Amino acid sequence: MDESTRPENDAHAERHGDEQARKRPRYTAPFVPTNAQLRERTTIILPGMNVYLRLPSGMMKLVTLEKGSIISIGKFGSFEADRIIGKPFGPTYEIKPDGSLDIMHQAVAEALVESEATNENIFDDGESQSLTYEDIKALKEAGATGREIIQKQLEGNKSYEMRTVYSQTKIMKRKESKHLKYFTPLTPDMFHVALYNFDRNPDKIRNMRADSLSQCLSFSHVQPGGKYLVIDGIGGLLVGAVLERLGGFGSVHLIHDSDSPPALELMPQYNLMPFQTHNVLKTLHWAATEKRWTLPSHMSEELSRVYTSDRERNRARKKRANIEDFIATRQQFFEGEFDAPHLQANMVPSLLL
Repeated sequence: MDESTRPENDAHAERHGDEQARKRPRYTAPFVPTNAQLRERTTIILPGMNVYLRLPSGMMKLVTLEKGSIISIGKFGSFEADRIIGKPFGPTYEIKPDGSLDIMHQAVAEALVESEATNENIFDDGESQSLTYEDIKALKEAGATGREIIQKQLEGNKSYEMRTVYSQTKIMKRKESKHLKYFTPLTPDMFHVALYNFDRNPDKIRNMRADSLSQCLSFSHVQPGGKYLVIDGIGGLLVGAVLERLGGFGSVHLIHDSDSPPALELMPQYNLMPFQTHNVLKTLHWAATEKRWTLPSHMSEELSRVYTSDRERNRARKKRANIEDFIATRQQFFEGEFDAPHLQANMVPSLLL
């Protein structure tokens, strides 16, 4: 070989080796979420989250907080979503006339002050309140705030100062719920997801209360790293609770009765992070749980098809990956060794186990 061409050939080989190295699949360590990432979903309000708002009436309203959007809570007012995005869950916010939000602080110290007042000499004859409905209406039309109206009512109540602190607090709470515009963002955890849906449509979740759902998870010892079989006929309430408890560690095999993945319409209410579902939630339809079941012809043909161009291979990569994941999920199902089964559907358990 001519010595003059050797450096050029070596350079070409080196470039070729670099290209091959780039094409080789590299090992990537599994993602391990930090404690801060695990807590973020239930501590900080993030853009795009589905959030429960507790209203003055005591009811809960589900809203989606998108940046730049206006959130309406009916007669209780409206506010800009940006004003609470990035803020923690839990505080109660009062909606001011200009649309701004103020945190409502509970007068705990005042409620603990001892008082010798009693209600024994108070008679509810309807004459203790001097402020009439027309007076309150006039105050509203004049632009008085809710707190100003409440203050006027208390000043016009002849028996208010004679009442006990407990009774005064009850009156104040009742008037605040009537005249103030406020809300409390609640954490999107298992308790509130179950509570909201039980109050809204108990039949849809087969009357599954929050305490019952919690007992299901506790009695089956659901914990990170476990392998669980789930049959969810309540819109994703059950499988979402299991995934929340796992925190991204372990696997959940969801058995459903359709060829395509189930809708699980309640799952978005949990606001689960991608790492809590990716490679953790695995779905399998009932037919595939039978050992005699075979791959449909279109799947088998896809796996055996030979593509001649890179473009065709790239287009088919995702489709093949989904089929391979399905085969792997089915194999894991037959391997068994589930830590616990979870069933909440219109089925007879003895026929399934």
